[in-house]
Amino acid sequence: RRTRVCRYSCLRTTAARDTSGNIQVAEGGATGLRIFSGQGAAETRAGQRIALGSNEGVRVDATGAAGPKLALPTVPQLTAPSNGTDIAYPDLTRGITLLLWGAVPEASAYRVMVDFSPSFARPLFDRQTARSTQMELRSLEAGSYYWKVAAVGTDGTEGSFSDLWRFTLVRSTQSAALPPPLV
Repeated sequence: RRTRVCRYSCLRTTAARDTSGNIQVAEGGATGLRIFSGQGAAETRAGQRIALGSNEGVRVDATGAAGPKLALPTVPQLTAPSNGTDIAYPDLTRGITLLLWGAVPEASAYRVMVDFSPSFARPLFDRQTARSTQMELRSLEAGSYYWKVAAVGTDGTEGSFSDLWRFTLVRSTQSAALPPPLV
């Protein structure tokens, strides 16, 4: 077991082995705890104890009062372009790459991130869509891109990101008169 105490947080957490999640601390001290998989426990500055399981979260205000447990949206399943796919366009400046993922019933929006790097340290795109399960990327340069999607619930709570997938854009050697191949 690992215990973490956030210096500016009003929350102390303990996570079981192989647990993934995150803690978000606002400037004023309000804290959000989300457990994506595994189990964890939280104790507020006010002494409340909360046990959390997979896809659960809690918000704690700056005084240390915890709100009710939150059910996090499930993870969207990516569908296209397939992981590892090479996409060829005769003219990359006119290319439109469509990202598609499966709908999550409890989602009111989706957060989509695209980057050159699997670390997503400096995303090219970090956008929220309104209910749509697709996003068009236009006029990208040749190269490899990584992408992932998280569902956002009606209360604004964001679930875990999907696994990241990679696609590569290349300039086609085909004649510009031919359409790009369908993937």
